[in-house]
Amino acid sequence: IAAEMPDRLALVAGEQRIAFAELDADANRWANYFAAAGVGHGDRVGVMVGNRPEIFSCWYGAGRVGAMVVPISYRFTGPEVAYLLADSQAVAFVFEDPAIVGPATAGVEGLRLIVGVDDPAVAASSPDLLVEEFIGSLTVFMNYTSGTTGKPKGITRPLPVPARELPPQPFAEYWGFRRDDVHLLCGPAYHTAPGNYAVMHLNEGARVVIMDRFSAEECLSLIERERVTTSHMVPANFVRILEADWSAHDRSSVRKILHAAAPCPVAVKRRIM
Repeated sequence: IAAEMPDRLALVAGEQRIAFAELDADANRWANYFAAAGVGHGDRVGVMVGNRPEIFSCWYGAGRVGAMVVPISYRFTGPEVAYLLADSQAVAFVFEDPAIVGPATAGVEGLRLIVGVDDPAVAASSPDLLVEEFIGSLTVFMNYTSGTTGKPKGITRPLPVPARELPPQPFAEYWGFRRDDVHLLCGPAYHTAPGNYAVMHLNEGARVVIMDRFSAEECLSLIERERVTTSHMVPANFVRILEADWSAHDRSSVRKILHAAAPCPVAVKRRIM
């Protein structure tokens, strides 16, 4: 997409508007940085970053060296992060808040790389991809369960498969995601559905609008201003939207909202529809 339509808009975050060519170059910088640190096929990369454009370039960069991404909640405490890093056997940890590094990495063996998401050394890496074995591979995530019945458990998936072209995306095809969609990321990207649905849209060449934190008014304003067509929400989002002055906003662009993660009361679903 970056080669054929370099100026096509990929990400919107506040005043930032990032084209596919820029996203592609940033993903290459991360891939080259990971490769130089010895991160490769099948390695786990823990990523503890909030909703911001850099999370996608980091994820794609890990995917381009054949590594698996372990998304980590930015709400976790140090010991909780340390457990995930150790349990997943992560070799790399990408963080946003420097204060978490000490308690998050204490006693964790096997880490070869600990790097801040804004580290200048990453930005100084080459924007040209040096290893292309996984250039078309899907980024594979090792998500963790919520831990309601004990310690969170890592969901293992097959390792990334080397590919020159993107394989089919069954979920994207099932839901009918299209290149002309504008997808609103309004939940935490470290959660399975919000993060994966955003990536699916980018893989199709669609645009992703990023909310760093959810508020009903901001959500409605973004839908109107960016002409949002799809999103993934939870019932709590619906409740907040219904409590807001939703009728004051143009919602005519919306064509599909997926919801999951919690039971949705019938009355709420009827009202939101």
